[in-house]
Amino acid sequence: GSLTLSSGTINNAADDSGTWTVSGDVNIGTGTTLKATSGNFSVAGNWTNSATFTAGTGTVTFNSTSTAKTITSGGSSFYNLTFNGVGGGWSPVDALTVANDLTMTAGTLSGTQNITVSGGDTTGNGTISLTGGTFLLDGAGSFGGNTNWQFYNLTFGDGSVATTTTKTGTNQITTTNLLTIAANQTLDASDDTWVLSGSGTPLSIAGTFTANASTFKYTGSLATNIIPTTYYNLEALPSANTITYTLGTAVSQTITCNGYLTLGNGTNTGIIITADTWDPILDVNGVLTIAANTTFVASNTGSFTVAGNWTNSGTFTNSSGTVTFDGSSAQTITSGGSNFNNVTFNNSNTNINYTGDLSIAGNVVLSKNTSISSTNNTNLSITGTINGGYTLTINSGTGTVNFNGAIGNTSALSALTINNTSAAIANFNGATNSISGAFTKQGTGDVNFGANAFNAGSLTLSSGTINNAADDSG
Repeated sequence: GSLTLSSGTINNAADDSGTWTVSGDVNIGTGTTLKATSGNFSVAGNWTNSATFTAGTGTVTFNSTSTAKTITSGGSSFYNLTFNGVGGGWSPVDALTVANDLTMTAGTLSGTQNITVSGGDTTGNGTISLTGGTFLLDGAGSFGGNTNWQFYNLTFGDGSVATTTTKTGTNQITTTNLLTIAANQTLDASDDTWVLSGSGTPLSIAGTFTANASTFKYTGSLATNIIPTTYYNLEALPSANTITYTLGTAVSQTITCNGYLTLGNGTNTGIIITADTWDPILDVNGVLTIAANTTFVASNTGSFTVAGNWTNSGTFTNSSGTVTFDGSSAQTITSGGSNFNNVTFNNSNTNINYTGDLSIAGNVVLSKNTSISSTNNTNLSITGTINGGYTLTINSGTGTVNFNGAIGNTSALSALTINNTSAAIANFNGATNSISGAFTKQGTGDVNFGANAFNAGSLTLSSGTINNAADDSG
C-alpha cells in the first residue's frame, strides 16, 4: 500500500542499505523526516513531500505502469532517481533536484518544472518530454538513450567547474526554446541529431561545443539567428512561411560546417536565409543545398568557401560577393538559374562540373589548375575577367561558352584548352586574351575571336574551326 509519515522520523532500514517497496503513494507529512542514508525506495504511486526527505546515497525508483503520477519534492533532493515503468508517466509539481544521476529506463517524464541533475549522467531509453522549465545537467558524464527527448530549456553545466557531457545512444534531442552550454562545460554532440525549434537565438555557447559528426537543425517558426561555431552538419529549416534566418549575430564571426549545409526545407515558402547582415566567414566543407522556395543571400564581403557540391533549387543572391570552390574531390555546381558574382576555383582535384547553365557575372580567379565540364551540354558564361597563372580546360559538349571579359590581363593563364563538339561555339569577346603557354582547340565545335588581341605561347588546332574575326582584323 501507501507509506504515510505523520510525525517523527523514519530511517529506511536499520543498516540503511535495504530497499523499501511501496505499491501506492509516499506522503511525507509536515514536520516529519524520511531518511534513506544509503537505502533505496521503489514507489508505484505519487510522491508528496511536505517536510524533509534525506536521500543519502540511495536510489528512488518510480515503477508505475500508469500515467498521471506526480512528484512533489518539497525542496528535498533525490540522490539517484530512476523511472522504470512501461507505460508509466510522471510529472514534477515543483522544482526537482537530483544530486547524482537520472536514469530513464522506461516510461515518460513530462511537465514544466525546473529539473537539475548534478551527477553528470542522464541516460536510458525512456521518454523525456518537457514543455517548460529548465533541465540542467551538471558534472561529467553521459547524456542520451534510444528514444527521442524534448526539452524547453536544456542547459549543460552550471559554469563553475570544467566538465564534459558526452552524447550517447541514438536519440534525437529537441529544445523548443533554448539550448545552453555554460562556461567551463564541454558538450560532445556525438553523431546524433539536435533540433533547435526555438526562435530568436535558440543556441548559446559560453563553454566548448564539439560537433563531432552531429546534425544541428534550426527549425524555429519566427525570425532566428544561427550562431557562429563549428558545426558538422547544419540545417536551417524555417517551419513557417515568410521567415528570415540570419547567419551570425555580430561582425567578425565564423560559421564552419565540417559536413553539409542545407538551407530551407523545400516546403515552406518565402524563406530568406541571409549572410549579408553580419557578413560572417562561411566555410562549408561538404555539400551546400539551397532548397526550393528558399532565397539564400550571400555576404558581400565575408569569405565564402564550399568544398562539396553546390545544389540550388531555390534562389541564390550573390550580393556582389565571392564564392570559392576549394574541394579536394570533383565538385558539381547546379546553379538553378542563379548567377554567381566572383568565383575562385581552388579545387585540388582540378575538376569542376556544372549541371544546367552556369553564369558568372563577375571575375574568375584560378588558384589551381582547373577543368570545368558540362555534364549535360549546357551553357557557360563568364562576364568578367579570368586570371591566375594556372591551366584552364573547358569541356562544354554542345553547350555555348561566352568569355565576355579579358583573359589573363593581370595574370596570364599558363594554358587554355577548349573542347566542344558539333555546332557548339566558344566566343572570346574580351579585349585582351593572354596565355603564357599553349592554347589548344579540341573537338568538332568552333571558336570565335572578335577583333581583339590574342597572345599565346603556341596554338594547337586538333579539330573544329577557329574564326579570328569577321573582318580578320584581330
